[in-house]
Amino acid sequence: MKRSLQVLLCLSVAFVPGCGEDDTAPMKQMGADLKDAGSKLGAELAQAGAKLDAFAQDVASGVAMKGDELATSMKAKLPDLEAMVDGIQAKGAAAGENLSVKLDKLESDVEALAQAGAGAAAELKQKVLDAFADLAAAIKAAFAKLGA
Repeated sequence: MKRSLQVLLCLSVAFVPGCGEDDTAPMKQMGADLKDAGSKLGAELAQAGAKLDAFAQDVASGVAMKGDELATSMKAKLPDLEAMVDGIQAKGAAAGENLSVKLDKLESDVEALAQAGAGAAAELKQKVLDAFADLAAAIKAAFAKLGA
């Protein structure tokens, strides 16, 4: 009933606010904005995934490195890994579950390796590499949850 009254008024009055306006324009804009945000998110996650793969390749030779060299290499990567974890957690709490715990474990293992120095035992280096692999797998799983 209300709609038919509005139509009747629109037909009978030349300029009634709201008559003849395209009511779908805001919805179309919102759809375009969501599409753009989705594309941007996909590009960001793809870039982060590529960076993570490059880190994995770089770290693959870690067992052959001296302990202090591996620790230095891993410490250089930590800010980027922290940024990835923060970005994932900002985009979806469920996708980022346990990433902080895994990142903290890696940081702790890297610090222990740095303390051990050049003569660090192979087991300690392997522990760092395993912690990195665990975090990398969790980040990739989070990317999948976010739709990358």
